[in-house]
Amino acid sequence: MRIRNRYEFLASLIITILTMCVSLKATEVEDPIVFKKSDYLGKNFVVTNKSYRHGECEIVITQVRHFSERDWPCRAWFKVKKAGKVVYENNFRTIDPVGAGFGFYLPRKQPNSNYFVVEKDGDYDSKLFLIRKDGAVTELLGGWYFVTGNLRYLICENSEAEEGNTQVFDFKEGKVTYSEKIPVTNAYRKGDLYFYPRITLSNEGEEIESRKEVFIFDPIKSGFVRKDISEDFFVGATKVIYDFVTNGDGETACGCDKNRKPTLFVPGH
Repeated sequence: MRIRNRYEFLASLIITILTMCVSLKATEVEDPIVFKKSDYLGKNFVVTNKSYRHGECEIVITQVRHFSERDWPCRAWFKVKKAGKVVYENNFRTIDPVGAGFGFYLPRKQPNSNYFVVEKDGDYDSKLFLIRKDGAVTELLGGWYFVTGNLRYLICENSEAEEGNTQVFDFKEGKVTYSEKIPVTNAYRKGDLYFYPRITLSNEGEEIESRKEVFIFDPIKSGFVRKDISEDFFVGATKVIYDFVTNGDGETACGCDKNRKPTLFVPGH
């Protein structure tokens, strides 16, 4: 009888410990870090808090850059408010300086009057947030982007993403119309035509642009289609000048520049 009670006690103890572990893990996930300015005092911290009015909503970006090599380099809180209430929130406990720049950025010129664009870089996980005037948020794979000449489509790239590295957002329809992982690098423009050459790797691992195969943007399908071409197809084509490009030099990152002057804008854009 004692042995059975001992086994019952041990079984109960194990179940209790497992329940506590699950509870702690759930608490950790469900309890996002709360911003308190008093937590970030001292010369090693630069705190920036920016607010932007867009239609019916307010966009608030708070960042803390930590100039200490021993701990996290960047922490950020991104909120969209409507009528004083938070309708969208995405907090980042730490943003690592890998992949490109790191932290939140704004383009010097917004691409569409109905949408406010915010870029998050770092962690090999860039994100592009498109905030509509009513507070609705669309999250795209971040990275470099450009807008087509008719100002209808935003085309963005992210070679770091697993689920797709090229996306198309239709400003008129207000939705993503294309998201595929295609082997591309530089975009080209020829008149009203936009395309990417297929990329292959040489034996040395260098990227080579194909002159026989491209992915062409088809406005009817609102996406890219593969096409075989001849070499003269490139005659008259020029590389696209991207509307937004971040760099990895770290001079402007996490809300400030290397001199600790607050800024959200990307240099040269």
